[in-house]
Amino acid sequence: MINTIINIDKDSGITSTGVDKNIKKIIGTKKIGHVGTLDPLATGILPIFIGQATRLINFMNDRTKEYLCDLELGFTSTTFDTEGEVTKVPYKLTVSNDLLESVVSTFIGDTLQVPPIYSSVKVNGRRAYSLARKGIQFNLEAKRIYIEDVTIIKNNMPTISLSIKCNEGVYIRSLVHDIGERLKCGAILTKLRRTKSGIFDLNTATTLEHLSTDNWKDHTIPIDHIIKHLPRINTNENERYKLSTGQAITKRISDNDFDDQSFVRCYDYENMFIGIAQFEKDNNLYLPHKIFI
Repeated sequence: MINTIINIDKDSGITSTGVDKNIKKIIGTKKIGHVGTLDPLATGILPIFIGQATRLINFMNDRTKEYLCDLELGFTSTTFDTEGEVTKVPYKLTVSNDLLESVVSTFIGDTLQVPPIYSSVKVNGRRAYSLARKGIQFNLEAKRIYIEDVTIIKNNMPTISLSIKCNEGVYIRSLVHDIGERLKCGAILTKLRRTKSGIFDLNTATTLEHLSTDNWKDHTIPIDHIIKHLPRINTNENERYKLSTGQAITKRISDNDFDDQSFVRCYDYENMFIGIAQFEKDNNLYLPHKIFI
């Protein structure tokens, strides 16, 4: 089985699921998943987890995202972007630079955000976008989000460019819509690019266009790359065998200061990644948690 990660720089016009399907064909594998869905309009970082790499997604400790986006004032949209039914506001646009900066800054920190109705949020087990397309009426609850920073990087009124750093769960389309609401002039998202997703950035990314059956291995990232924040232990041949067969091991480490029930990444005597074990402090045991050999 192929167990690896590929960091994709997604093009516009394709869904995140569409990226998954293309990579399945290129690599010839079935088990695949991505972190952080991007709309078809959006481009940028989309980490793809292949095979047993999907088992490590929950161990990612860095879930921050960074975006560049363009928005246009004076419009509203059913989808909060150019993909929906766009309506021009029927009055003159009057927004000062000071007002714009003041409003944008109010979204920094902990706030509540209502996701777009055209989103993958589930409503009674069904995707919101599926219900919206069928004209079914429903309400989405506001969710608590955190935005570390929003910076205006270009102001060509009515087109505004923003740089955003936030935690996962933030919908940039909703942020743009809410900015338009507070400015009382409307705003829609016209361009979106994710430049960072956790530890993944554009420096390690490749596009689908440049990925082929001949070169995909050149673009893979080892699965333990996303758990470098976990403490590490090395095992001997006997310890490796025990962990791989579901047995706990006892290992005396002189500088061991692991907390009880903490997770550690395990490697064998040749520095090959074995998996994750959980430390039981009272008995000095390492119990196999997620093993990959």
